[in-house]
Amino acid sequence: MFAVAGAEVAEASYRGDRAIAFAFMGNHAAGAISAFLSKFETLLARLPWFKAVVCVRPEYTCGFDVEYCLPEVSRGSAATPWVIRCYAVQPRQLMLHFDVAMRPGYCAAEPGKKEQSPSDAAAALLRAMDALIEFSQQRDPEVFRGDKVLQQGLRDRLAECRRLAYELAHATRGAVGLDANKQFHRLLDSMATPVTTVQGWAGAWRVAERDVRELRARIGEYVSLKAPDSV
Repeated sequence: MFAVAGAEVAEASYRGDRAIAFAFMGNHAAGAISAFLSKFETLLARLPWFKAVVCVRPEYTCGFDVEYCLPEVSRGSAATPWVIRCYAVQPRQLMLHFDVAMRPGYCAAEPGKKEQSPSDAAAALLRAMDALIEFSQQRDPEVFRGDKVLQQGLRDRLAECRRLAYELAHATRGAVGLDANKQFHRLLDSMATPVTTVQGWAGAWRVAERDVRELRARIGEYVSLKAPDSV
């Protein structure tokens, strides 16, 4: 489908500017979006526009929107490089889609906010992981049994590490951080399972702490061997 809003239809325009809409159906659109976006950007380069949105609605996975905007200081110039952001539909929030992140102009921060550097994101994750390990080392696993406050404190620290791992993945365009995010998600699930014995809780956290230390070593190696801000 392809449609151009009529100049005489006020409801179909944005502040008097005409809107263009087109749609298509295809197989594996969510996983092969990169090839489409390159063609879409060729079209954008030939049109005057303020904002363009590619709405991707897969049948079996979560939908997302790819938004193109021109920098505020130079709107109206079709030759101005665009800024690209990717949003999940439900809930609406910035998300990392590897194919979108590889496009020139990708931005991992909301409008008006400064994008975090890879080195800063990695440092924040390392600090959170150190705090998590320190939190566990200061307490014997036995004290966690039946103490919901301490158990929740442990899960909160795991959740913070998971969030920061995702931010690192954003900052590095998916080069590092995604595996750590998945690992923390798995650890949160395992530590959320009720454990009725001291040995059971101690064993569950012993495995979790080992995995956290391995993750920390990998992130630390990335920081020491690579110039993160060049990613």
